[in-house]
Amino acid sequence: MAVEVCWDDAQHTIVRVVLRDWGWDELADVEAANARLRLLDDVEHPVTMLVILHDTPRNLLGMLPRLAQSAAFNHPKIRQVIVVADSNIVKMAAEIFKRIYGHESRRMRLVATLSEAYQLAASAQTDTAAPED
Repeated sequence: MAVEVCWDDAQHTIVRVVLRDWGWDELADVEAANARLRLLDDVEHPVTMLVILHDTPRNLLGMLPRLAQSAAFNHPKIRQVIVVADSNIVKMAAEIFKRIYGHESRRMRLVATLSEAYQLAASAQTDTAAPED
C-alpha cells in the first residue's frame, strides 16, 4: 500500500500518514483521505498530522496548487502538519510552497527526522495546554 493512515499515539493527538513511492494520486487517494477524516471525526481536540515521505515524489512541483487545497490545510481540527522528509527536492518544494501560499503554509513544518517531528508535536501540545491569562 502506498498510503498508510493511523493514530500515532494512544491520546489521539497525532495522525500518522506514511507515503511510499508517492505522487499526487497517492496524496489525494480518496480512501486514505476518508480514513484521515474519519480519524478526525473521532476526536474533539486539535491534532497534528505527521506526514512521513519515503522516496522522492513524482511531479512534486505540479502538486503544489492541489496541496494548498487539501484537507490537511483546511480541516478545522488540524493544528499543524509536520512533514518528515530528508530530500533536497522536498525541501525546495516546501520553500516554494511557503513563498507562494504564505497563509496556507503557516501550519506546515518540514523536518528531517522523526525525533524533530515529535519535538514539534509535543511543543504544540504544551502550547495548547497552557492556561490563558
